[in-house]
Amino acid sequence: MNGLILTGFFTVGPLFGVQIGFDQRHVVLLMACVSLGGLFLQWPIGYISDKVDRLYALIGLSVGVVAVAAALMTVDRHTPFVLIGILFSVFGGLAESLYAVGVAHANDRADKTDYVALSSTLLFIWALGAAIGPTTGTYAIQLISPSAFFGYVVALTAGFTLFALWRLYRRRVDRVVEEREEFLTYPQTSPQIYSWLPYHRDTAESAKDKENES
Repeated sequence: MNGLILTGFFTVGPLFGVQIGFDQRHVVLLMACVSLGGLFLQWPIGYISDKVDRLYALIGLSVGVVAVAAALMTVDRHTPFVLIGILFSVFGGLAESLYAVGVAHANDRADKTDYVALSSTLLFIWALGAAIGPTTGTYAIQLISPSAFFGYVVALTAGFTLFALWRLYRRRVDRVVEEREEFLTYPQTSPQIYSWLPYHRDTAESAKDKENES
């Protein structure tokens, strides 16, 4: 996600600014806003992700990217420049944080011995996205409209959000299955253990009742 979106945006962002009518000076300021957003928003986002389930953090980031990208689809030359700069900053901060929170989430679920292999794999996957994102974004702008790139971002991030929600649902279902049986502690040194087991006790009592009836 980070490779497909952010690297594409760094390539397409200046083209987007030119096509909606901004001059070079304004385009440079807009792209500076993206970098500043990535600089200042990653700290509070990282702090929050340390306090909550990182899957929730990833879902929140994805929803935020969808919202900002949808807003950027509506901007034009008549939109106040300050508002566009704020949207670019928030977009840069959220999209930049996707990789950091994603890596932290992966490391949370990995063994310490797998950190190096996991890091190299994540970097390789990010590089694939970084190679595809700029090409896709550029074609979208050239063939459709300046806002087409953000439509591409909305579709991509919405798909990721649905996948993350599905993973969250599957995790809850798995936990329900695991919690169906209550954990009981039994000593391992006494032969009386079998008489303490609930199902064994029920079976023994049933057999005793039948014996009494006979």
